Amino acid sequence: MKRLVVALLPVWLGGCTVFVRTAPVPYQEAKAAPAERLLAYQEKKEGYLPLVVTRDEGYMGSGCYLGLEVDGTLAARLDPAETATFYAPPGELVLSVVADPSGRALCSVAWQKVIEHYTLEPGQPNLYRISLGAYRRPRVVPAPE
Repeated sequence: MKRLVVALLPVWLGGCTVFVRTAPVPYQEAKAAPAERLLAYQEKKEGYLPLVVTRDEGYMGSGCYLGLEVDGTLAARLDPAETATFYAPPGELVLSVVADPSGRALCSVAWQKVIEHYTLEPGQPNLYRISLGAYRRPRVVPAPE
């Protein structure tokens, strides 16, 4: 019996990682986040650039919305496989993922957020995704086109 447990342990542990990973969703295939959960950076202003953020799909954290902060302001609450377009001035931008401030129970429990610095440039796609980062903390990373 002990040998069987030792032999099956790697298979069991490997199976567990399948359930905690998130997978990128192309923004064209993701569903649009509803307007009531888009909280800031929705106004198209002259000179502002579009910024598209798509949340990965997957089991990890899928029961809760995740908050997206743009320059320290809560801009949206996103569900898995949702996408949203924001408008921000060109230049340095600070993006981070936070626990849902309107969430209940464990959905509102915060972790130490990962602050990412990016540069919005004209003529670039400015595509990002919310992904499971180091130590299982969600973070914003560049997305493929």
